Amino acid sequence: MKIYLMFYVLNACIILSLSSCKSEETGYSGEDLQGVWAIEMDKENILRKVSRTDHRLYSKRYFYDQTSNAIRGFRFYGDSCDYKGGFFDNTNIDNGLPLPLGSNTVYRIVGDTLKIWDLGESEWKKTLINRLTHDTLVLRAVGDDRLFKYRKIKKNSQTIENFDEIILATISPDYLSDEFYYLDKQGAYIYQKFDLRGLDTLRYPMYRYRLKSSQLETIRRNFDYVDLDSLKEEYISFHSGDRTYFFLFFIKNGKITKVIKDDSGVSPDELQWGYVPLMYLRRQVNMDYITDIKDCTACIKLKGQAPEIMKELKLRLDWDWEEIKNIKIK
Repeated sequence: MKIYLMFYVLNACIILSLSSCKSEETGYSGEDLQGVWAIEMDKENILRKVSRTDHRLYSKRYFYDQTSNAIRGFRFYGDSCDYKGGFFDNTNIDNGLPLPLGSNTVYRIVGDTLKIWDLGESEWKKTLINRLTHDTLVLRAVGDDRLFKYRKIKKNSQTIENFDEIILATISPDYLSDEFYYLDKQGAYIYQKFDLRGLDTLRYPMYRYRLKSSQLETIRRNFDYVDLDSLKEEYISFHSGDRTYFFLFFIKNGKITKVIKDDSGVSPDELQWGYVPLMYLRRQVNMDYITDIKDCTACIKLKGQAPEIMKELKLRLDWDWEEIKNIKIK
């Protein structure tokens, strides 16, 4: 009996020893990563690659950054990963938006390397794990010294269900590509282009789609991690060159109650997890062309909100509108 007891004890010690060695070899496990991770905005200018101009440091965050897996945040669950930046077919582009391929993929950890399967490129994208604790994740881009610090976050009690409508206005002056995306509580989704140089009029047609209950619930859940009350009214980027301005209008009882301006996607990840999928939705559904807005309640609501939205856009963009008015609109 004593011999058998010693045998089992010895085997147990060997297994524990091997497990310990394996842990040292691999460094980290999937269990360490479980949860939802977003960029730590307070450390943004310290950890990210920065540029200097007029003695000011500013972070170089880009709305489209297909070169790194360490940009838009993650949700790790089991052996799967919801890569918040999403994956795209960049050969299929419509008015500047590539076709989304989804965000749910698989991941592996090899030593200190985090490997995420890229659905678009059909290859493993690698990022180095610099540090990992129960609430902090620091990743380093392969090939350079860029560091990305994330914090583990939980769902927020304040949700977009407090609002009746959300309107996203995107303005890309370099491409004259300006668009409205409208969503209400009933799942009415409207898309309409407009011309930045003619903000007093909406001359372009509208397109409509009625979200299924599951689609509407997904859009709502995308906003689960953002505390809207804590957000600033604007997030400014000093990135030079092509840029896009994103304006989010939250509406309650027909009144605009909150406006957020995001210059070139420098706002907190949690906010972008919400509004970016709202924009890409038009690439994933078949929308109906509206010939008469009298048959479209949501279209009437959007048109009714347009004057106040235009006023807000003019005020917050702070451009030389007299000069813009002199530019002929074709």
